[in-house]
Amino acid sequence: MLVAEGDTVKVGDVLARLGNRETMESNVSKANLDLLSAQQEQLDAEQARQELFDTLATAQTNALQELNDARQALKDADRKVAGLATDPTQADLEEAQPR
Repeated sequence: MLVAEGDTVKVGDVLARLGNRETMESNVSKANLDLLSAQQEQLDAEQARQELFDTLATAQTNALQELNDARQALKDADRKVAGLATDPTQADLEEAQPR
C-alpha cells in the first residue's frame, strides 16, 4: 500500500501496487494454457467414451460368441474323454484312419 488510513488522496493517485505486471501476465497466460489443456483432455476423454459406447454392442456379441464356442469345445472334449472309457465305435475307427 502506498497510502495509509487517513491520508488525503486526489483523483488519479496510486493507492497500491499489485505487483509485477509481467509476472501477472505470465501467470494469466499459463492459466489460459492450463485451461486449454484441460479442455483438450476432456474432449479426448469424451471421444474415447463415445467410441467405447459405439463399439459396446459388437464387443458384447463377440464375447458371447467366444464364450459359446468355448462351451461347445468343452462339451466336445468331455464327450471325447467319456468315449475313451468305452470301446471305439466303427465311426471312431474310421475317423482315426489316415487319409
